[in-house]
Amino acid sequence: MKASGKPWGDFTRERPTHGNRQRHSGNARFIISFICVALMIVCAAYVISWEIHRVRIERANAAYQALYAQGDATEAVAPTEVPIAAPTQAPTDAPTEQPSAVPTNASTDVPTGTPSAAATAALTDAPDTVDPPADAVAVDATLVPRTTADADTLVFSLETPPPVQESFAELLALNPETVGYLRASESISLPVVQRKNDNEYYLNHSFEGEESIAGTLFLDGSNLLVPEDDNLIVYGHNMRNGTMFHALSLFESADYVRLNPIVRFDTIYENRLYVPFAAFTATMDEGSELYLDIRQFLFEEDSFELFVLKMEKLSTIDTGVDVRYGDKLLLLVTCEYLYDNGRFVVALRELRPGETEAQMCSLLQSAKNR
Repeated sequence: MKASGKPWGDFTRERPTHGNRQRHSGNARFIISFICVALMIVCAAYVISWEIHRVRIERANAAYQALYAQGDATEAVAPTEVPIAAPTQAPTDAPTEQPSAVPTNASTDVPTGTPSAAATAALTDAPDTVDPPADAVAVDATLVPRTTADADTLVFSLETPPPVQESFAELLALNPETVGYLRASESISLPVVQRKNDNEYYLNHSFEGEESIAGTLFLDGSNLLVPEDDNLIVYGHNMRNGTMFHALSLFESADYVRLNPIVRFDTIYENRLYVPFAAFTATMDEGSELYLDIRQFLFEEDSFELFVLKMEKLSTIDTGVDVRYGDKLLLLVTCEYLYDNGRFVVALRELRPGETEAQMCSLLQSAKNR
């Protein structure tokens, strides 16, 4: 008797029909189309947000440029505290005794408001430890001669900051940590801030102190402007949307340097012009051949020459600008993404007395790539 149906060992499945194949193919196409559309929406949203962020930063930067009053002014604002050459007598409510032109019968041993030549000599010769007589009348401190240091005595004093330039008044009102304004080509024209001993805050805060991935340009927290360091360092983000220090990397091309030979860095105390002598990539990893400790602020002659030689060796351009001990340096630093912990640096020196902007522009027309 023949068994009916399929044998127990036959587990073959029914082949898909033409309709099933079409249905599966249609589902796959739908999924792929959905994924493509989703990716396009995400990319479009990213581009739109990127553009909005770029426009917002550029508008803010334009506002800061408007606040900076050209930077060519030499006017200065008097410092808030003016040092006094000699202390004055503190005012009191009680009236002071005024000397009379009419002679009195008072003893001549009592000094009057203005000491005589003899009294002055006596005060000068008298040792500091001698106490005045109990019945002596106090003499105005401004009229008492002061002893001076002898030739073997060294007197040290802190350098007094010069007056702040009036051109920074509005920027300082907006951010009291403003220390300068940098112009490096038409693409970079921004204020510079500094928070003492802090190189983190302005990495993610705007000039107005709001959280921002673009941050703002800032002077190294260890730099001093008074007395000024030999090497000033300004940092800024390399923003992919073209803002902040993104254009800095263009200085690795001699063509760009010829078009933008002069960099201007105005501090709140004075205005200065600089010329580039090197542009290079370095890393902050000590084991790398590209390592360079850029955070050097004061130099001896030997350390200065080694520092400059290292930068010139790393440089992708030869500008023809010579650098010698005593020159003031300015480093503009941003991120470099080809290396771990990489930095791109433009090294500049200040124009020396007697050098003109026209002369340096002419010199830098011979800049070439290495």
